[in-house]
Amino acid sequence: NRAQLALLNLLFRSVGGGVDTCFPIGGAGSTSATTAEDGEEEVEETDLEQMETEDWATVVTDLVDDMRHAPANQILLCADPLGAVHQQNTLNRHGDDNGENEEEDERKKGSKMYALGAAEFRKIYQEFWYILGYVALTEGGMATNTQHEEEEEEVSSGSVVRLDAELVKELIERVVELAPVGQPDVRAGAILAAISMSHAVLDQSAQLVKKMDVASRQYQAAKKGKNTSKAEALKVRIDSLKRSAEDLQQVVLVNFVQGLFVH
Repeated sequence: NRAQLALLNLLFRSVGGGVDTCFPIGGAGSTSATTAEDGEEEVEETDLEQMETEDWATVVTDLVDDMRHAPANQILLCADPLGAVHQQNTLNRHGDDNGENEEEDERKKGSKMYALGAAEFRKIYQEFWYILGYVALTEGGMATNTQHEEEEEEVSSGSVVRLDAELVKELIERVVELAPVGQPDVRAGAILAAISMSHAVLDQSAQLVKKMDVASRQYQAAKKGKNTSKAEALKVRIDSLKRSAEDLQQVVLVNFVQGLFVH
């Protein structure tokens, strides 16, 4: 819960939300309200699983209200790939066609400078969510790794034999919940996060398919060589890889594709 709160706060701050609209996150204790050193009671940490539709509506409304007061040059991410400054200048240009050429040149210079920063942050933002998806799959509580090397087999040492599809599924579901929001910048931040994590899932699925092809060839060779014990072990591995790949494909199909484009 606390990790998901931090991730949502990252999304909120990226699109122009302020400190007041972020979810409160407690310390190393429980999620209940605590008392600060000055004697004042701190805000209780939000339990995302207990939030109702009305609660989410309030959070998003407060966020959008806060975003309206954020200066364009302090907004890191928005629906416009060139950044909030470019987006604002485009709107201003349509509203005022009588500006002097000198002012227009200065505006273009400033817009270009901020556009470069916005593009760089957008890249970092997407990489962050991709790496998060990868780490959730390979290092989650349900993931296991083989630490031994298999001699004369085309299977790398430390290859993941089980991935934590459930953890990355929960993360994608959490950000996809914000995709229907009417504010385009919030929607863009949520969709970019979901797409990046889905890319990580698909990349891992592709790796599993490659390993399954290798194991299938080894299985056929073991059968021809009448190595029964090795053939049985490879058959178990193939079935395990197939199930894992199907689980990952379902995460993307159900939680991302259907979650965004169907419902």
